[in-house]
Amino acid sequence: MNQGIAILMTAYNGEKYIAEQIKSIQKQTYLNWKLYIRDDGSSDKTPLIIDEMAKLDPRIIIISDNLGNLGVKAGYMLLLNNVVAKYYFFSDQDDIWLPEKLDRTLKEFENNKNSLPVLVHTNLTTVDESLNVLNKRFYPNSQIDNLNIILSSNSVTSCTVAINEALKQKVSNDVVGNMVMHDWWLALCAVTFGRIYYVNDPMILYRQHSNNQVGTDTTLIAKFHRILDSNSEIDRLESSFSQAEALLKKHGSR
Repeated sequence: MNQGIAILMTAYNGEKYIAEQIKSIQKQTYLNWKLYIRDDGSSDKTPLIIDEMAKLDPRIIIISDNLGNLGVKAGYMLLLNNVVAKYYFFSDQDDIWLPEKLDRTLKEFENNKNSLPVLVHTNLTTVDESLNVLNKRFYPNSQIDNLNIILSSNSVTSCTVAINEALKQKVSNDVVGNMVMHDWWLALCAVTFGRIYYVNDPMILYRQHSNNQVGTDTTLIAKFHRILDSNSEIDRLESSFSQAEALLKKHGSR
């Protein structure tokens, strides 16, 4: 098995920010990594940008196929199932990783060594398009990652997540269509079969902009508006019920 680190990135029309994100990965204090990028059918200059950067850094590997636009969760699960490493990190195309993100996450794995499926995630700082801070510490000081909470509401953000090989093996044959999002499904499987660990310090600048495929509420007012939107909340709850039912059907015997 490759004892290095696999960073997985699915890219789509990300020409505005993707080079900056890749450069932040290149500035990590931990150097033994490979970045696997799959373009999801971009119509802008994203493929050209990642090709040029890959030519200059052999750690950047372009994953090519003829599958076209798969969407976020299917794209990440495809990468996860076609890459072999010791640990797997998920990266968006438009954020900024702080230099110690890999190191701090790896220390959590090493400090909690076991053979169980493990997911590590970190706090984050939300920023606007120009990297002005919106919320310095988006999550609370002590994250509550238990099954009762995660069944109904995802407390894990994909771009802060890393998982071990044991968790990858647990989810490798799971149906993408059953997942609301891949990070939520990974969190459910980790808390059910293994462990979730949390790094309280923000390790990324999570950029909020008009083209975010998955964003987050950055203000208290935005949170209240979401809660008061009853139709949205009903849809979210129904999706969580369907996902929980799918998890039980798939893994209930274990």
